[in-house]
Amino acid sequence: MRWRWSVSQKTRSRPSVSSLTSRGSRTPSGCSACHSPSQGRLGEGTAAHERGLAHADAADDKVARRRNIASLGAGLCLGSTPVAQGIRRCEELRDTYRDDRVLEAVLTRFLSLLYAMAGRSQDAREAARASSRVLDELQEGTQSLNLQRFVAAALELAGDRAGAEREWTARWVWLRDLAGNAPDQDSVLASAELAGFYCDEGRWDEAAELLAYSRDVAHRWHLTQHLVRARLAAHLGEHADALALIGPVVERAERAGFLTMRGHVQATLAEVYRAAGELAEADAAAARAIALYEQKGNVAAAERVRSAVTA
Repeated sequence: MRWRWSVSQKTRSRPSVSSLTSRGSRTPSGCSACHSPSQGRLGEGTAAHERGLAHADAADDKVARRRNIASLGAGLCLGSTPVAQGIRRCEELRDTYRDDRVLEAVLTRFLSLLYAMAGRSQDAREAARASSRVLDELQEGTQSLNLQRFVAAALELAGDRAGAEREWTARWVWLRDLAGNAPDQDSVLASAELAGFYCDEGRWDEAAELLAYSRDVAHRWHLTQHLVRARLAAHLGEHADALALIGPVVERAERAGFLTMRGHVQATLAEVYRAAGELAEADAAAARAIALYEQKGNVAAAERVRSAVTA
């Protein structure tokens, strides 16, 4: 088994409501990719956090400032804001709050993902290392793990697959240990994210093992678990089951409206169709994925789909 190591007890405490963002991000504009039911509501949430940040600054409320910036940064990464605009805003915020090293590191963590999306791989890797170095130095282990999804995704897009695996694995082990080996919503999501990484690597048995952890627990709103199940079914040649699994996911993603998530769903649909030998449908789904990624400005993800099509 891969999961016998554990994070230290110091970093395993559950974050408080006043922490930068919730564990696994249950806050409306936190780290969750699909929390809000519509893209418009995420946009409204981002605007609300801009207003909340202004109020926090006026009151010199450090806790509220950190909370609003964490949610705002996540919204810029995951919502409809173009990547270039998100980079500019996060860099502005980072420069404004350089006197708060935790905030600077958190914003640098968001920037690592935005840089990776923009195809700035070296900047992404450097930002990921810099944010982790500061949070570790300040003994902000819990905060570092709270936002670990952003670093893992950034390193993955930037081509550092070994680094991404370390981050995905650490996140999964931390949340699994917090749950006491009884799957909860956060550990289910973390296991599915790592399982998806394993699918990309062709490590299908390990992906299946992770999904077995959450066999009886369905995540309330996140789509990753369902996508991985469809990919595993396609790999096993169970093409009718794979298409049946992914069909409702496509519908949910379209209703949610998140550009990157919709792109990810369409890319997975292309993979399922291709495995089933439905090449025209696969090419159409891949084209939709590329268009959605490009609308966001996620050029790295768009290029990954192109490479898969021509492989």
